[in-house]
Amino acid sequence: MTEQALFDTTAPAVGDASDLATLVAAFASAREQVMKILRGLDAAGWLRQGVSPSRGALTVEAYARSTDAHDTQHLRQIQDHSLDAFDASLAGFERARAETLAFLRALPPQAVEHLAQMAACRAASASPAR
Repeated sequence: MTEQALFDTTAPAVGDASDLATLVAAFASAREQVMKILRGLDAAGWLRQGVSPSRGALTVEAYARSTDAHDTQHLRQIQDHSLDAFDASLAGFERARAETLAFLRALPPQAVEHLAQMAACRAASASPAR
């Protein structure tokens, strides 16, 4: 029985405590290194087997496919997180807008007219001279 390679699980993860941009850059760099190795493989290289502690014996091809699916899952999580952050910002904006409208609706008519006149003056002074 030939000894099979064991995939390294102890390699340090660069940038774990960093901001999203640093983490994405570290991820891209790691994947580029993997792609460099994979591009250099011949047919026999793709069929070589190693042992993943979490998945057992895998060919390089199966490991590459698994990594691709795993990466895609994490990229979707990042997109979902980004959308959640955007939604939260949008919700905050909508809440502030609603509070402003409620405030304006509660003002007496004279105050609303005064604010409208001030806004018109600002707009007129901001427009370019002809």
